[in-house]
Amino acid sequence: MIDEENSGIRGGVRELSARPPRKYDVPSTPRQGAPRQSLSKRLKLALFFTARAFGLCRLARWLTRRSVLVIGWHCVSLTDEHLRFPSLFISSESFRRRLEYLERHYKIITLDEALRQKRSGRFKSNQAILTFDDGYYNVYRQAAPILRERNLPATVYMVTARIESQTPTYGHVVSDVILTSRLTTVTLTTPGLEGDADLKTRDERVAFMRKAIRAFPLDASQQEAWVRQLADDLEVDLDDLIGRRVWHSMNSDEVRELSQVGLFDFQLHTHEHKNVCDYADVAFEQAQVCRERLEALTGRPARHFCYPQGFWNRQAWAALQRAGVETAATAQNGPNFVGTPDLSLRRFLDGEDRTQLEFEVDTSHLRWLLHVLLHPQRLAIPNEKQQPYFESPKLY
Repeated sequence: MIDEENSGIRGGVRELSARPPRKYDVPSTPRQGAPRQSLSKRLKLALFFTARAFGLCRLARWLTRRSVLVIGWHCVSLTDEHLRFPSLFISSESFRRRLEYLERHYKIITLDEALRQKRSGRFKSNQAILTFDDGYYNVYRQAAPILRERNLPATVYMVTARIESQTPTYGHVVSDVILTSRLTTVTLTTPGLEGDADLKTRDERVAFMRKAIRAFPLDASQQEAWVRQLADDLEVDLDDLIGRRVWHSMNSDEVRELSQVGLFDFQLHTHEHKNVCDYADVAFEQAQVCRERLEALTGRPARHFCYPQGFWNRQAWAALQRAGVETAATAQNGPNFVGTPDLSLRRFLDGEDRTQLEFEVDTSHLRWLLHVLLHPQRLAIPNEKQQPYFESPKLY
């Protein structure tokens, strides 16, 4: 099993295999313009457009006005990463549109303010919280200036080991190398991948990425050389990719700089990105080390937690509380009410794979309201998540 630090390659495969082909999946020409939408996607958007036109989104926002919306992103593109990783990245242009919409309909607050209101027993109307996972450099470079322009606060859930090592997440680098290669056939010398490979079609490229998962070295000391050999075989400029810090975390100076601005709050995402289900035995240690490192770096309290990979269960709560955690964010969609447990806050994850219309419908909680009509037991508490979404696609 590939360790948590480098499990990003799995996400690259899911990007390709869990949905219909799109033109950015296997690029053979320069990537320009938006991908064509499938018939089912067009029909869904037509339904959403009709719902919005009839005021259902406005009604849903009113019905859930005494709740807090938490929105999460991972990355904001430095260049065109949102075309290759549309669920992980969002373009600067789309990010600005999201913020403009949110400012029209919600007051943006901090996690600390939300917790204060929650403990008082009443949320003010129409509030939202902005969050980012992992603390990638692109958040410092792309997202932070936009947020500073608009004077909007945001929480960054940091993986502290990556701050210190400044090693890119090589699993994601592998995915990026495979997706950016212009070759359609290749003779490989990379250990574990030796021989000829066809990369002409989406299915062939997915199969090759799965083979790369099996061959990717578990020993961290071997990973850079292995990835470099793969990039050479696929004729991808790895030095350019690494030099642009596409897959690097912020460094300590960048964390301190944003922390001193006052708008940016750095919080817990474990020390080594280990999820609390598969690594329950080290959940306390991972949260505690992350907290100690962040508080020493920023001089500010770190008491809010985000579950790595969105995996969570109630069994982890005791360990997190012992580590001083006061809130924990899941990856389950929906609003947060006063009765929502502090350690299972719902959070809506966004990316370039959503249109602006889908974003508006989902953040209105219209689809969540339809879900709880059928599952009223989910009004306050979301489902636990202990498996990847492609194995158990529970979004609420």
